[in-house]
Amino acid sequence: MTRIIPFMIAILIVAGAQAQDQYDERTLAVKLRFANQELEAISKRFKGVTTNGDIIPGLFPIQQTGVSTEPIVHAANSFLNTLSPAQKTQTQFSVDDPEWRRWSNVDNGIYVRQ
Repeated sequence: MTRIIPFMIAILIVAGAQAQDQYDERTLAVKLRFANQELEAISKRFKGVTTNGDIIPGLFPIQQTGVSTEPIVHAANSFLNTLSPAQKTQTQFSVDDPEWRRWSNVDNGIYVRQ
């Protein structure tokens, strides 16, 4: 993981340098803040999805609901079966992989979503 961080910083710097003239100073400051927060977050060991960094034990216990997950599993497997081996490596990630961890709901036009 420590080798990935310098590479990601280089990508952010190059991408930022190519597009900086598109944004005013305030927007660039927000872009930099997002990039710094992202790098800080993914440099830490993954412990789960939280709102404040603290795990709440038993928040979502695994239990039977009576609703079948079979249609979702079938749809996911059907999708994966359409992909080439190369496409699968670009699609499937461990939950603690930096690629997955960079995903965000933020879509404000200045943060590049994964």
